[in-house]
Amino acid sequence: MELLWAQAAGAPAVVLDANFWPDDPRPQARIRELAASPIEVHCTCSPEVAARRHAARSPTRHPIHLDAVRDLSPEALARYARPVGVGPVITVDTTTPVDIAGLAGAVRALPPTGNGS
Repeated sequence: MELLWAQAAGAPAVVLDANFWPDDPRPQARIRELAASPIEVHCTCSPEVAARRHAARSPTRHPIHLDAVRDLSPEALARYARPVGVGPVITVDTTTPVDIAGLAGAVRALPPTGNGS
């Protein structure tokens, strides 16, 4: 994660693709450092769908992801079930095909953000 934060800090604009715990203040603070008003695209699906998708892709992922030891219990998955909430949120249901062009338009329609530092 440190590489993600370091790369993002030096970019004029950034999209972070990661799972953040909404109850953890550390990523909230780091996100606020990157932009005064970050836009969050919160992808949702049921814990069962998330677990099934993870199991399907796990064999091909790099060991650095620690899939073999990661806790994917319903309780663990529920920790990701809500937005981080540090800016405007667009929620996307990923159990059906996502209209990428429509999603991009919704992101662009929100007010521009600036660096928080």
